[in-house]
Amino acid sequence: MNPVGARKAWTFLFYNVGQGNLAPMTTAGLESLERVGSDEHTDVVALNYRERPKQERVLGRFGEYEGARCYHVTRGASSGSSWLGSLADIALASPKNLQSEIIGQPVGPGEAFKMADPATLKAFLLENMARFPAEHFALTITGHGAAFQGQAIVRGPEGRSAISNDDLARVLREVAQESGKSVDLVNLNTCYSANLESLYSLKDSTRALVASQAALSLATQPFGPVLAEVQQRLAAGCQVSPQDLARVFVEQAAAQPLSGLYSPTLSALDASALGKLGASVGSLQKACQEQGIEPKVLRECLTEALGIDFSGPVQLTDLGSLAGVMASRIDDKKVREAAARVGRDLQAAVLAEQHAEPGRQSLLERGVRSLPFLVGPPADLSGATGLTVFWNPEEKERLELIGASSFGKDQPLTGFMEYLAG
Repeated sequence: MNPVGARKAWTFLFYNVGQGNLAPMTTAGLESLERVGSDEHTDVVALNYRERPKQERVLGRFGEYEGARCYHVTRGASSGSSWLGSLADIALASPKNLQSEIIGQPVGPGEAFKMADPATLKAFLLENMARFPAEHFALTITGHGAAFQGQAIVRGPEGRSAISNDDLARVLREVAQESGKSVDLVNLNTCYSANLESLYSLKDSTRALVASQAALSLATQPFGPVLAEVQQRLAAGCQVSPQDLARVFVEQAAAQPLSGLYSPTLSALDASALGKLGASVGSLQKACQEQGIEPKVLRECLTEALGIDFSGPVQLTDLGSLAGVMASRIDDKKVREAAARVGRDLQAAVLAEQHAEPGRQSLLERGVRSLPFLVGPPADLSGATGLTVFWNPEEKERLELIGASSFGKDQPLTGFMEYLAG
């Protein structure tokens, strides 16, 4: 804990929802952070919820705790390989290896539903932002996610629960009002969260965002190396802004071994630019309707643009790819201008992005992917531009979720989706 009044440059706050098979992943991430630890410039705090996955029982390991423990992460002697994210590190990750001080146990065994309660997240933020004051705060949420269907998704006897993106935005606003300090960066270490309809909710609640267009797996992001780079910059007298930190997350993800497997896409985004981008997308949809562009042509553009597998046959569509296809294929000046505007506003919003390309796979990744029961073949994401959209008129339940969100309220979708359905 910092001396009273002491303020560091950054406090990193990790909210880990390790239900089931995510428990080893979140714990391995904590072990990697312990190899670096808090220092004179940074504090690291992690609320780590875990339930025993099946592999722990197969291995005969029954001693690891269940429920949530909050750690002030300090440098320890956590075992591990020389590079974050080895498959062995994840398989052998255990909270027994953690040496950092436990400063709270707010959620008990079998209470995963509490981690999907916005009140739990809010309490975690308020308590630890006061306990570990800093110039800037970064929140990382690790767990199951599904774009506009929410973050920190958990499953229990009463069904599925999640923190909606609008609820996340509300928590961030309330924390800023009650503490006098804002969370300057939000890293959604969850699947499919680099989606405009999802992140639009956060446009006024934080300054920078990190999220993935596609599914993350296994080791996901290399948090230890990110922390080490930030500490090195601060020790050298350099300032690290929220936008700088977002770029570091993406650069380190691209540099990690097996990055095409762990984080096939990752985007750093300027949150304040998402409002303008959302309006541009709404204007593009309106122009298509006003200019009478045939729905069949629009559907062909969607087919030609880069699709990212989301749920079974349902896909998300890369926004930059879609805007490019529409600008080149649709012979209408107003629509082309609107599509070009979307492309420009997208470039302004995306600070950095990395994406996997099959031709850049390492030999190790090729070997791992040769085991189809584990991960399967890679997707070609070479045309990814940093954000997806969901233009699928047949998915009415999902469109209702978007329609009820901040994005849907500002950019009504019903008319355009009915038009698109033709």
